[in-house]
Amino acid sequence: MITDIKGWSKNRSKLSLLYRNRIDKIFNSLDKDIDTKFTYLSSKEDKLLFKKIRSISNQFKNKKRIFLIGIGGSSLGAKTILDVDYNDKITFLENIDPAYIRKKLLSVSDKSIGFIIISKSGETLEILSIISIIEKHFFNNIQLSSNSIVITDNKNSTLSRLARNRKIPIVYSDSNIGGRYSCFSMLGLLPLHIAGLDSQKIKNLANRHFRDYLNKNKKTSKKNISSLVNFVSNRKISGHVFLCYIESFQTLMLWYRQLWAESIGKKGKGIHLMPAIGSVDQHSQLQMWIDGKKDLIFTVVVPKKRSRNFKIIDKSNILPPYLNNKSIGEIINKMSHATILELKKLKIPVRIIYIEDDTFKSAVQLMTNLMMEVSILGLALNINPFDQPAVEKAKKSTKKLLANNV
Repeated sequence: MITDIKGWSKNRSKLSLLYRNRIDKIFNSLDKDIDTKFTYLSSKEDKLLFKKIRSISNQFKNKKRIFLIGIGGSSLGAKTILDVDYNDKITFLENIDPAYIRKKLLSVSDKSIGFIIISKSGETLEILSIISIIEKHFFNNIQLSSNSIVITDNKNSTLSRLARNRKIPIVYSDSNIGGRYSCFSMLGLLPLHIAGLDSQKIKNLANRHFRDYLNKNKKTSKKNISSLVNFVSNRKISGHVFLCYIESFQTLMLWYRQLWAESIGKKGKGIHLMPAIGSVDQHSQLQMWIDGKKDLIFTVVVPKKRSRNFKIIDKSNILPPYLNNKSIGEIINKMSHATILELKKLKIPVRIIYIEDDTFKSAVQLMTNLMMEVSILGLALNINPFDQPAVEKAKKSTKKLLANNV
């Protein structure tokens, strides 16, 4: 993965000595005690983890339809990689909009179904609601014990009690790893394995890229963090546009949006992460980016090659000559370069990330880099990147309103 951060470099030079020293100190401390500080990097229990994953996956071998009931960090990590791989073996139930649930479940005619039910807290209202709806409205007398698995933290939660009551097997997730950072733990790897991907290879790949971020790519990593600290601290900057020229990376952008928002948006700090897809958003947002208020920074993700490609061959000579004999991948990449060029002309800060291709292996590398970057950025800003206290406030308010019938 090649990162061109020339468009961010001017801002880096303005970084205060305090932040420079803090960033250096963070990187030096990670050399010694990384597993403790960033728990999602731990690989000590990997052998036991893969043994469990293989054993549990056997339960779903003969299922023709598999649903994953989860929301946010419980589903987005696995969904990201499956979407990039165009793997539709798992159907995700992630919201409690009634029409959405009806559409997802009414299409199921086969009785050979399985459910992966995930909630780290075990108290997620949406997950508990969906389980009840499945039992009462769609699959009468369904025996969840024989076709389901619950993944949750090891505590006496509502979901744990419900699972025990229905005799659903429980797999305990690592309570030290937050949901949005859990894509390469049991939470994310089990669904991938059930869907037919090699979870061990994916975890090994992630581990390698985590190490590369701190070692082989350390110099570039520091430069990126330094630039981001300046941008996030600058009150004139309000948003970070994450523009990706790969259609299958749309869920990755949603995963990154959660990672960024819940990790950085604290103590009055942070800027909004704004996902955008190329080339579609050139027809909907480019006008604002180029001719609107100049308060945004950009990260543009472009693949160097495409795994699936088609060439335009026009023997009728009707199409413009510049399209003839061009591949679709070449056209969309040229569109990305044109957008970058126009943004740079206006001195808008642009970082370009060139990934090898559009496969899930490149997605894993990008995800590991973003996880590390956001974690270290949070520490550099002197905030905790691993909690989300404001989210808990909204959850409490929701329960209070429901309890009081307000």
